[in-house]
Amino acid sequence: MGFTPLPERYGRKTVDEWQPTPKGDAGQRHARKPMVTGFTYQYPKTLTITESNTTERIYLFILPLGMQISWLGISAVRITTRPANEDVVVLCDPYDPHEVQAKRGKMVADIVTVSVPEHPLHSATQEIRGRLEKPPFIIDTPGECEVNGVIIYGVPAVNTVSAPHKKVTLYMIETEGLSLLHLGFLGQKTLTDAQLERFEHVDVLFVPVGDPASLEIHDAVAIVNQIEPRIVIPVAYHTAHIGVKLLGAEKFIKELGLEADEPATKIKLAKKDLPAEETKLMLLEPE
Repeated sequence: MGFTPLPERYGRKTVDEWQPTPKGDAGQRHARKPMVTGFTYQYPKTLTITESNTTERIYLFILPLGMQISWLGISAVRITTRPANEDVVVLCDPYDPHEVQAKRGKMVADIVTVSVPEHPLHSATQEIRGRLEKPPFIIDTPGECEVNGVIIYGVPAVNTVSAPHKKVTLYMIETEGLSLLHLGFLGQKTLTDAQLERFEHVDVLFVPVGDPASLEIHDAVAIVNQIEPRIVIPVAYHTAHIGVKLLGAEKFIKELGLEADEPATKIKLAKKDLPAEETKLMLLEPE
């Protein structure tokens, strides 16, 4: 007898609720539950389950490792997720490395979101290669779509700070039971009621904090407080490897009033890792 694993990352059940599946009958879940008295796993694919009145049995099992989040500089964020059986790479607001004197090869992604078209710091889709011999799926307008199991909502917004004013798209990305919001080139004092209605439950917020042509510091803090995300990750601030004039993140962090751990090069995140109540500030080193 084998087991059909139902791990949390797919919105499924805990180990004591798994259903046994006889060999050769995959997909047919029986009503009887196994009497599981304990379990351990060893990375990456071995799960040992102890059933009452039986010996230990070892089964192959794909573990729920959670998504990985990387910051590539400016507003560019890479999210590597596995909503089904294969990795999906989402890249938000890619920049042209030639415009910012950055040494970087072409970036790779399955899905690319663009908050403001025809902007070298937010829409350099020509710098992106697709994965698995497929061109990337590019989203640059408001709307709703599902690509490779990842649901993306594009919500219209504006930037009234830049000259001339620009129409902007904010992207809510839903995958692995998490909601991630990328504010891109937003330049509003506050979010509208219609925008907030769409952003009612945000787990991870990427907010620009150092671009003079985007959000001012007090506006960025006000929008974080409007959204009340579980995790806030600042982007679009000065780093040594990007040759573009941006402010540092220090003033934003001070005004936000939250303490952060040391910056990480990558964040691994699953739904179970979310803070229970208060918003957590997390910092990334640009990759």
